[in-house]
Amino acid sequence: MKNSRRTTLLVIVAAALGGCAAEEEPDQTPGAPSGTVGLAVSVTCDEGSDPLCVPIGDQHVMSPAGYQAVPVDDAAVAERDGQNSVALTFTEDGADALTALTEEAAEAGDSARLVMRVGDEIRSAVEVPGPVDGNTLTIALPPDESAQEVVDLIVED
Repeated sequence: MKNSRRTTLLVIVAAALGGCAAEEEPDQTPGAPSGTVGLAVSVTCDEGSDPLCVPIGDQHVMSPAGYQAVPVDDAAVAERDGQNSVALTFTEDGADALTALTEEAAEAGDSARLVMRVGDEIRSAVEVPGPVDGNTLTIALPPDESAQEVVDLIVED
């Protein structure tokens, strides 16, 4: 698996969508996810301490043995404070998985990280202060990374 050495910030934004109807894509079955992202809970490690200790941005984490494929209803290029970002809206099952995994990460302590993989690359590993109870989040990307390419990888998955 290819690991990113770029610093990626994961901005978690819970959104209440009560009363809002999502517009369906013409070729998309209602309720069918647009794609997936891989999420897992891991822990930080010291560089060189273990062959599974991989660099993610300016930290090292243990490479997760597996990822939960979390269904995404929509992925779109977004600009957040002048930075390229990818806005994700999870399906109901995806939001439930996000809540469970962020709760697990938050309860596991300061060294725990929520790790996100898109395609074959780990895009982020972030500390989670508390569970997310919502269905949206935004991934802020480094300036040299294409938000559209990340969206395309999510939708292809």
